[in-house]
Amino acid sequence: MEPLVAAGQASGANLAYLTDRVRCAAKQPQRFGTQFGSDASGVDRPLPIEDPAGVDERRASVGLEPLAEYARQISEVYGAEASPEPLEAFPD
Repeated sequence: MEPLVAAGQASGANLAYLTDRVRCAAKQPQRFGTQFGSDASGVDRPLPIEDPAGVDERRASVGLEPLAEYARQISEVYGAEASPEPLEAFPD
């Protein structure tokens, strides 16, 4: 899918969501912070992220908003508290 994104024939955002879903299913840190889970207190937070300091740059490279804005949107849409701070480990 990456060559299609580079050629403008596929969405970079869709690639980001797909990449993160596949990585999370394999219990590998996500790259773009698109997948959230609940912490022990019920706050929705991104599942573990590879290089959290660079996540907003990676998100911008595929046309996604900053992670803090995404967490705010999740909170607004689902009516639950959300934080941009990633979980350190995958939930059991």
